[in-house]
Amino acid sequence: MSADGEHHVADVGGISAAQAGELAVSLANDKCERLYGRRPFLPDHFNLVMKEGRWHWGRLDPAGVHGFSAEVSFDIHGKDRKVHVYFIYEEAPVVSPEP
Repeated sequence: MSADGEHHVADVGGISAAQAGELAVSLANDKCERLYGRRPFLPDHFNLVMKEGRWHWGRLDPAGVHGFSAEVSFDIHGKDRKVHVYFIYEEAPVVSPEP
């Protein structure tokens, strides 16, 4: 715990925010490439947030990159991964199938 009372991820042995951001983008691009043959995501497309012990990156975004958006989450160690990629075509979202 830091002097200001905040609990930082490094204090509990989790991955850093930089590592989490890289992992989220990699997971989103990997799944998008498998499904649609594209790797459209960059780290700054969405904000990375730590919420309830999980890293979260992305959201369903109708104005996404060339119609693509993603939702990625995983635990503080980069495990228990959940990855959804969406392609918006004519305003109807197409949800990626589960692996």
